[in-house]
Amino acid sequence: MPLVAAWLDKGALAAARRALRPAGVRLVRVATAERLVAAARTRLLEAVLVTPDAARLDPCAAFARDFPAVPLVAFHPFRPDDGQLALRCREVPMALVVEGVDDAVLAVRLEALGGTARRVALLGAAPALLGLVSPLQAAAWAIVVREVATPLRSAELAERLGVSRGHLSRAFAAGGAPNLKRVVDLARIATAADVLRSPGLQATDAVRLFGFASAHHFRQTALRISGVEPGELAGIGPIGVLDRFRRGRGRSRV
Repeated sequence: MPLVAAWLDKGALAAARRALRPAGVRLVRVATAERLVAAARTRLLEAVLVTPDAARLDPCAAFARDFPAVPLVAFHPFRPDDGQLALRCREVPMALVVEGVDDAVLAVRLEALGGTARRVALLGAAPALLGLVSPLQAAAWAIVVREVATPLRSAELAERLGVSRGHLSRAFAAGGAPNLKRVVDLARIATAADVLRSPGLQATDAVRLFGFASAHHFRQTALRISGVEPGELAGIGPIGVLDRFRRGRGRSRV
């Protein structure tokens, strides 16, 4: 379930909750710039909704520099005479959603702008490169990419896809495709390689962002999938992780 940080005034927060609840989007309210940064360092955020007032715009510009992978969205009842405010939001940069007019499409806008869409685009070549061509493989990959912050177990994924664990494991690895467990870890490490390019994050932050049991577990997974230490992931980026994985790291021993 996507997680969106909300740095909003009371009225906008209530409107956002009404708009996003039917879409299953979770909102976490932050009251200060410091709380927003803390949220971005501990949770994989889909986006940040902001009331674009004078007190928030400068901190948001700093946040955009430190966390460029997390889109900022101004949620405000923009009027025709708010041209300067809209321009300032664009400079941050922030996308604009008109509160009271675009509420019904807020979830759709966030889906198009957010972290999931970014991951899908960054890893768009992965299915073809890994040989994930069947409908079941594609459906499993789509869930894995959407939910990289949650360690997915094969049994849970199989239940959601309506098949047995054994059938999913066999069908997913058919045709020389990688093992499912390896692909789950690939999505997590490739996404980590992207978000760790953010100046506001350190490699150790990925332990919390992606639900690893410990720093040691994260390190071992990074080495197994990409062959590099966590501190080197940002340097090779998600495409580098995918390339290294494709060149011989797609099969687990179990």
